[in-house]
Amino acid sequence: MRTHTLTGTWRVALVLFISGWFVWSAGVAQSAPPANRTKPSPVTPKKKPVYSYPVGSYEDDTLLLMPTKGAEQEEIDKAIKETGGRVVGKIENKNRTIYKLQVPKGKLTEVEKTLSEDENFKQVVRNLNMIPNATSGTGDPNLSGQWYLNSVRAKEAWILLHFNKIQLAPITIAVVDTGCQSSIKELSGGRCQPGYDASSDVYGAAIYGGGQVDVNNHGTWVATTAAANPNNGVGTAGVAPNANIYPIRVANSKGKSDLWKLMNGLNTIEDVISQGTPIKIVNISMNAAPPNTIANMLGAVGPMIQPYIDDLYGMGAIVFNAAGNDNKLDTSPMCPHLCVVSAMTNTNTRATFSNCGPSVWFTAPGQGITCSGRTGAVATLSGTSLASPVCAGVAALIWGVNPSLKNYDVLKIMTETCDRTKFKSYSANAFGYGQPDCVEAVKRIQPYLSSPPLPPTKDGGIDIRLLALCPPATISVNPINKNAQYQMLLKAWQQLMNSLIYE
Repeated sequence: MRTHTLTGTWRVALVLFISGWFVWSAGVAQSAPPANRTKPSPVTPKKKPVYSYPVGSYEDDTLLLMPTKGAEQEEIDKAIKETGGRVVGKIENKNRTIYKLQVPKGKLTEVEKTLSEDENFKQVVRNLNMIPNATSGTGDPNLSGQWYLNSVRAKEAWILLHFNKIQLAPITIAVVDTGCQSSIKELSGGRCQPGYDASSDVYGAAIYGGGQVDVNNHGTWVATTAAANPNNGVGTAGVAPNANIYPIRVANSKGKSDLWKLMNGLNTIEDVISQGTPIKIVNISMNAAPPNTIANMLGAVGPMIQPYIDDLYGMGAIVFNAAGNDNKLDTSPMCPHLCVVSAMTNTNTRATFSNCGPSVWFTAPGQGITCSGRTGAVATLSGTSLASPVCAGVAALIWGVNPSLKNYDVLKIMTETCDRTKFKSYSANAFGYGQPDCVEAVKRIQPYLSSPPLPPTKDGGIDIRLLALCPPATISVNPINKNAQYQMLLKAWQQLMNSLIYE
């Protein structure tokens, strides 16, 4: 019988191969996403697709052009000139340039086809309308609008942190919307920064200080849902009392925006971060209807806007985006770096208006939400526009506990501590990883926190730590009046809780 002996070289090669396989397999296991979810991966079209545009969903006689990387400026200018169109806007940064082209009236389809076939342009799309996703009067009037704070366990987290004397660091959320009214009490005390008005069409101009005036209401609703001032005796409290707001206005007084303005806003945020402002979270509570949602890399919006989202993630930020209120299934796969949020009800079901699909990362309360508008008036609203800033607020709370965390750390904590057990019928398409849980997230960062005292029970159950809060010699093992002792202990417990919670 012939035998084969491995030489020293082959032995080394075999050992290296086997070792490499085990390392690779271990890495796959460690990076596996939570149950029922697929790991997000970039989806890049192999060739320029033909986009579908519903009637009335875009600006007339206007195209947005993204030149191919490395294309000669002379060739770009020549191609644009031959269309007979006129460049009316330009957004520039070190990575890309976007042109806004006004085409001759009645020539939109013809020019679009010509430039789409030109190798000098990577993307040629119409300027789609971006719709804000909050509506008034759709919530149950009998609901307490603060139910969302209890649902994500924000109040419990505040108590836990205060009891352990943990001071939250300030975290900045950029709200890309209609502006945020800094003069109302819910955003006073310097918590709403000047921001920018990036709604101009003039060559990507952005006006410093223009974000502090809300021209609609929508942006202030969003901002106060995430970060309304606590303990001021008016309105409500936001999820993250430690969050500051950096407003970026991209919409008009009717709440309407478009793809161009949204990209201008995101480009402005990149500039602001690069100049030293520590924006950690970006909230976009607007979207286009499927199939042209921001998350859809095969739609008209996704390929154009995704580079900005990637830039922001690379700069250390997290971007949250409202799924939309069309009650449609968005078949887009989960998009890297874009945390799409669906809306849920107080009965732990998907809100009937909320879009859903594989692109959803999280769900959050979005029906019957109480927040404040630009006059300070409290409104009860519904929409994925409110669900998204709830998630943004949770992220700010997590980051406030440990500001040294990276964006991927925060996302890992959020996804791994989401609650999926509360849903009567869990579906990844409807709820993503689940609903963020503030308490479990905080405990993940600070695993050795002491729980606050439990309330007393009528049958005599006492948390010994409550005794220190009562007058000496008033507590007895066998009290003559058990109810009076219970009421005293209960009052002491309630006073302690009130001293620890934001309202």
